[in-house]
Amino acid sequence: MAYKKLVELGFTNKNTLFGDCTCPDEINHNDPGEDISSLFRYRWGQIFTLGGIGGLPFAGKTGWAAFSSHTPQNGNIVVVFAPHVGIDCDGNVGKVHRQGIDHTTTACGAAVGALNAVKADITEGDFKNGNTDHQMDCIKHLLAEQVESIRGHENEMAFLPYKMYDIIEQYLEEMVDLNWASNSGKLALIGGIMINCDGNRTDMFLPLKFEVRSKNGGTVDLTKECLGFESYQDLGFTSAEKFNSEQRGKESD
Repeated sequence: MAYKKLVELGFTNKNTLFGDCTCPDEINHNDPGEDISSLFRYRWGQIFTLGGIGGLPFAGKTGWAAFSSHTPQNGNIVVVFAPHVGIDCDGNVGKVHRQGIDHTTTACGAAVGALNAVKADITEGDFKNGNTDHQMDCIKHLLAEQVESIRGHENEMAFLPYKMYDIIEQYLEEMVDLNWASNSGKLALIGGIMINCDGNRTDMFLPLKFEVRSKNGGTVDLTKECLGFESYQDLGFTSAEKFNSEQRGKESD
């Protein structure tokens, strides 16, 4: 649906650059037929990697400036941003089997590791490692502010990717601009959560945002038109109370 809408708006693989703001974990990029970043690369042709571990846009303002300066004349940019989460064959959220390993592993390992670190010691978010582990330290720092809102959930691992989504979205908003755009150029932002599942061709993408921006037309929110809801908060995962209510409702059905 999003692809058709972008084509209607004049996006083509000749005039569009694709910015991939997802975690480099191999399970996000191992199936060109189903992984969202691979599908977008196939459709739009050129890709610039904006994301680091956890899916945060660690390319930063300098990376964005470099990327956007490569936009074709009068062209467009499409950015997909997303954290990811695993679900294994037993329904355990935050876990997934990987090829060649006989036990489950965490996904997203960076997000889960950072959360566990700051839950155990909030000062882990204080950039203790200098330049040697900057990306992980940054995730710890940003998650430290969210510890109390995550702690105590009936399923913390199911709520964590929504918090990571919020962090990535805010980080991205602070670095993107339209300085590169001509009067006809457009920026499309598509946000969601990548869901890594056990088995072949089982991964999914939960879309949460679809916006198109331009210098002359401002921001057009296409979330409701193309995704069926006005904002992801409508899904009921904006607070501990709403999340726990959803879980209890499912358990009583």
